[in-house]
Amino acid sequence: MVRNKIITDKRLKAGEYPKDSIITVKFPNGHIFYLSKKLSTKEQNEIGKAYWSVIEEQCDKNRWQMIFQACLLWSLPMMGLYILGWSDTYHGLPQKQGRSQIEN
Repeated sequence: MVRNKIITDKRLKAGEYPKDSIITVKFPNGHIFYLSKKLSTKEQNEIGKAYWSVIEEQCDKNRWQMIFQACLLWSLPMMGLYILGWSDTYHGLPQKQGRSQIEN
């Protein structure tokens, strides 16, 4: 299995692997993987694709959460204004009718 062939930072720092037997792979998001040179390019590509699919999935989840929060932030003040508008109309009509009846 490919996952067992990934060298973690702890093992690398402990000096378990000589520096000439690893490959450093840097991803666009700044993360660095240390892979064994014994891995074929197919296995290296599988590792990269698997990691990147996890990153994309997490970004998609965060994107939908941000959209939901933006809608919530927009809708709460709008509902408040809507309620205030109706409350003003409700309280204003009987007073206007009452004044007009007194004046007549």
